[in-house]
Amino acid sequence: MKIKHWVTASAALLMAVSFALPAAAAEVGKTTTEGDVTFKGADSGTEGGNPTAPDDKDGGNTVTPDPGENSHTNGPLRIESVPTLHFGTQDVSTKDKYYNSLWNTGTVDGGTSTNIPVFAQVRDETAQATNSWTLSLQQTTAFSPSDTASTAPDLANTRVQIYAATAYNSLKANTSSTATATALTIGSTGYTTVSATLGEDLTIMTGANTNGSDSSLVFSSTSQYNPNDTTATNPYAVTGADNEGLKLFVPGTDVAYAEEYTATFTWTLADAL
Repeated sequence: MKIKHWVTASAALLMAVSFALPAAAAEVGKTTTEGDVTFKGADSGTEGGNPTAPDDKDGGNTVTPDPGENSHTNGPLRIESVPTLHFGTQDVSTKDKYYNSLWNTGTVDGGTSTNIPVFAQVRDETAQATNSWTLSLQQTTAFSPSDTASTAPDLANTRVQIYAATAYNSLKANTSSTATATALTIGSTGYTTVSATLGEDLTIMTGANTNGSDSSLVFSSTSQYNPNDTTATNPYAVTGADNEGLKLFVPGTDVAYAEEYTATFTWTLADAL
């Protein structure tokens, strides 16, 4: 009897549910509307100085260089960040010497201060479908004593040499994107020298169709910085005590005193739109 009562009650419940369902609505008309938006390039006064981590993914990881570690320009096509070049404290030598650069310092996504790659970055917010640009570098003054009262001679033949340069573009991983960033070609000697001759700029990176993206040139090999390594705990970390991709060549003929020396480097972004 209990079993029969349960079956009867279930059937009654199903009937109640089926009677509660509304009848299908009949479609009596359909129409469409549109939404619209117009985009334009960023304003000429748009400020730079807010780089993202160099990679081929639009991850938006913010890099904040420590004070004095970078410089920038403004505008829709701009130098977002270029690095200060550090070569540390070195022993004087009568022989030709090559000194690795130091890493820059800063934070990634608001973390604690750490070593970050030495990189240049161009941001394109021109809203142009097709465009091209070049970023060049020149040593515009000799390494000379920081103390203006010093009697030490300039290091007239001391030069920066680039041994590795890896280009990244934040849209490159998107197969529908035509954005490209191309690094300078390292010479047959294994390095390229940054010129200190007036008017002889070294083109270090070129870009094409990069609207809406960051293009970065990291002055190191992928063995020391590889943000696309999916196995890395921190893909934006650098390895090694210093940077083998960027060196300072000091010939034995340049006589250095026990002082700090500085030089000026000019980074030029040429708009070829």
